[in-house]
Amino acid sequence: VFWVGVMANTLIGNWILFLPIMLRLVGELKSVAGHDALTGLLNRRGLRAHINKVLAPGRSVESLSVLLLDIDHFKALNDQHGHDTGDKILAIMGDVMRSLSGPQVMPCRWGGEEFCFVVDRHSGESLLELAERTRREFHRASCAHPGLPSGATVSIGVATMPVDVRFQYSRLVALADAQVYQAKRGGRNRGSSAGS
Repeated sequence: VFWVGVMANTLIGNWILFLPIMLRLVGELKSVAGHDALTGLLNRRGLRAHINKVLAPGRSVESLSVLLLDIDHFKALNDQHGHDTGDKILAIMGDVMRSLSGPQVMPCRWGGEEFCFVVDRHSGESLLELAERTRREFHRASCAHPGLPSGATVSIGVATMPVDVRFQYSRLVALADAQVYQAKRGGRNRGSSAGS
């Protein structure tokens, strides 16, 4: 009976010591699963969790906006300068977006050379200003890369939808995506908005 008590105390004691470590590891895994390894920005999974918080019942969000960013000629950049330079350009975009983020402006790596901002509580004018600042800052920062003196550019599509019973995030992204194609057709290295 004595040894059974000792074993039980040891096992219980070890579990009590082990539990905080397990909880910390689970938290770290959740964070890693929601972030892009190269840029440190949210990935699509992390962005979905953020949107769910923004649109949670009891929050008064009148509209939601998406700025969808697509680095121009990224495949050619990779082919001509190598994947290390391509990765550096993606990391530069991550740095630029992080510097322009805020409580209502959440940056995300959408996938490949595509990124996005999800914005709530902003006017159309401030969204276009954010798009222009992002475009300018990305070009300036990418020009500083030694292997790319002429820098890289980005095309940006801007879309906003009211948050009501008909709101669908996938439709909002599709609207922004259509504006990215509009910006590319217009010559790239520019922003386009459904309202502009």
